[in-house]
Amino acid sequence: STPKPSSAASDVYKRQVWLTMANNLNDHVKPVSDSKMSGTIKSELRKAFGTRASIAITLVTLLLTVGMSIWSAVLLEAGESWYIPFKQVASPLITISPLLIILLVCEEWDKGSALVTFTQVPKRSRIVIAKTVVAVLIFSASFAASLLLTLIVSVTTSSIHHFSLNWKASLSGFLALALPLLVNMGLGLAMALFSRSTVISISLYFIIPPVTVMLSQINSISEYARWISLGHSSSIFVAGLTPQTYSQIVVSVIFWIVLPFVLGFVNICRRDIS
Repeated sequence: STPKPSSAASDVYKRQVWLTMANNLNDHVKPVSDSKMSGTIKSELRKAFGTRASIAITLVTLLLTVGMSIWSAVLLEAGESWYIPFKQVASPLITISPLLIILLVCEEWDKGSALVTFTQVPKRSRIVIAKTVVAVLIFSASFAASLLLTLIVSVTTSSIHHFSLNWKASLSGFLALALPLLVNMGLGLAMALFSRSTVISISLYFIIPPVTVMLSQINSISEYARWISLGHSSSIFVAGLTPQTYSQIVVSVIFWIVLPFVLGFVNICRRDIS
């Protein structure tokens, strides 16, 4: 029987295959570094929803969102604000949609196809910017869809049960609604760029928020731990957005999102992937 190649040998073989493909592309395909940024964004957007994993994530998110919308209609009571159901309606999108960005960034590095991508678009910063734009687009679509579903739930429920709701809205209220989704999307993108590993990025994405919340509940360090706790972005649903919580969110976002994003961006632009 023929001996099976070792894991290390298999990885070397895969890298050689991707390197050969990249060299072939370099010989026969003109780099698109001078093309419009919109073309690169469209390409990354197709990648975000073009794999089996991303399709499965999207379908699961849609099913959970429908289920949570129905559940939020059951919980809604007379006199409450119309966007109270948003917490339930948006919870699947808040939790799961950042996984699409993690896969978009990390799958190329996991499979070794980043070499092909950067051969087609040699200016690496353009690829990272395009992925960031895709993350913003997914955030915007998710937030808009959640608001629309919340409005539909509120109107339908109040009509069926014949009770009135509080239809007032404010800019600070919308900011409080958008913040958890924005923070989670930013965290997923930052961890993906920083680690470039799907497993590590997803692990950090799910571990960092609860761990920082637990640290902020330890009496001896709670006063300081709250300044790096991403849990505050979710707690504003209940506690509201105060000047102190706003400052804590800004500091924690800089620590967990901005710094890893910048480090990952610089590393990707300078790292040797040959």
